Amino acid sequence: MLPKRNLWIKDLYKNQDINMIIQFWHSRAYDYINELYIPVKEKLAHKHKIIFPHDEWPWIDTKKLLKKSNIFFAEVSYPATGLWIELWFAKNYWTKIICFYKEWSKISRSLKYICDDFFEYKNTEDMLNKIEEKLIHTNS
Repeated sequence: MLPKRNLWIKDLYKNQDINMIIQFWHSRAYDYINELYIPVKEKLAHKHKIIFPHDEWPWIDTKKLLKKSNIFFAEVSYPATGLWIELWFAKNYWTKIICFYKEWSKISRSLKYICDDFFEYKNTEDMLNKIEEKLIHTNS
């Protein structure tokens, strides 16, 4: 039997060691497990509650979770309709949205109307350093 979604969201706050609840969204058009999930978890999971759409599914109700989330990161190197839907939900809940993309990617110009901040990255290490930098500036 699956747990109730509302209880799961409330459970996020039981761990007092968590600084922020952070959502990461992306296209399914690349190896997101190895390029995003694993590196981000290794670098940030000890400080923050990290939510990935294909890692926690179906345990999360994204609309309710957006109300509780501190920041929304979107990897926008590849086009994705589902990602756009989640971006609009985040915008409607006034969640801070930071978009990031691989160097040389051609991203949609419409993102400038949705995202609060952007950064480009060269490799996984560069991406992680820039995510951490954005979190420091957001938290201060």
